[in-house]
Amino acid sequence: SEIFTLDDPYRVVIDTTTQLDPRVPPPINPDALPEGVTYRRRGNLHLLSFDPARFQPRVVTAPFGTTQDVASLVKSAGGVAGVNGGYFDPASHLPVDLVAVGGLMTAPSLEKRATVGFTAQGGALFGYPRPRYVLQGPFGSVTVNTVGAKVRPDLLTAFVGDGHSAVGGNGLTTLYLVPGTSTVARVVNGSNVPPAGTLAVTFDPARFPQLPRSAGQPLTATLNWQAQDAAWDTAQDALSAGPLLVQGGRVVLNAAREVFDTSASIWRPTRQVAFGVLDGQPTIAYLEYGTPETFAAALAAAGVRDAVRLDSGSSATAYVTGGYANLGGYLNTVWSRPVPNAIVFVPKGQLARK
Repeated sequence: SEIFTLDDPYRVVIDTTTQLDPRVPPPINPDALPEGVTYRRRGNLHLLSFDPARFQPRVVTAPFGTTQDVASLVKSAGGVAGVNGGYFDPASHLPVDLVAVGGLMTAPSLEKRATVGFTAQGGALFGYPRPRYVLQGPFGSVTVNTVGAKVRPDLLTAFVGDGHSAVGGNGLTTLYLVPGTSTVARVVNGSNVPPAGTLAVTFDPARFPQLPRSAGQPLTATLNWQAQDAAWDTAQDALSAGPLLVQGGRVVLNAAREVFDTSASIWRPTRQVAFGVLDGQPTIAYLEYGTPETFAAALAAAGVRDAVRLDSGSSATAYVTGGYANLGGYLNTVWSRPVPNAIVFVPKGQLARK
């Protein structure tokens, strides 16, 4: 509602608009944004920028194998805004590319798509890292093959426990590692459910005889980013999606480099979302309709320095708190489906995450 006065005769008017169409999400109110959030619009390109002295981006995930709407992910982390994250399989709800949260890789990398990462201080990184877990002990080092709850006897597999999902199997051994420690916390044979937050490493002892067999033995797990830019060694959170749209203020979109099929639906004209940096501020970008090429050109014209496209189309969602009647609002003009992860802006120094 808007309250204003009119003359002749003098009167107070309350002008109320009622939205009855449940297919339309509530719009943002530019006059009721959280302090430190800036909204800009250039045609059908919408930009939400965040003061880096007040807010920092973090990757927030739904429980393993589930999805949530972006507003719920924002609220679960005590954030002020968020945008949906990377691509995922609609049937299993599992990410199809890299997800890292708090220094732990929870979904493996395809090692070919553009990635955005965040340091503990909220600094943004853009590039093409190829992260792998590396286990180190008196025996030397060994690289983990993949990440996930589903294990293969011929591979060395890691999984960040959620307290529900089982790993292991007949003839396989699982080591529990507590992040930040350098010894094996527990050894389990057969199928088992790792505690939430525990890094579980599963293997066939016959194939990896050098690995420990008992609790208390020295073993350290390190996430090796294998990136050209050494700054990636400071990354705590990361999402792979792609393509990289803008770098250094210039359009750099290269579908072939990132192995995108431009004839497939993933490249169709649709609503688009991205994470970028504009005037030194981390920024959510939303394009009402267009191709990745259209999106990249619009971002560069708006002065965006770096940007990676996130999962677009039916997943595209950008939510910010505040809004009309303090109910929050969306940049997208239609509802989007729930997603397994999002980039959420939390108050600087806030430790809450999910």
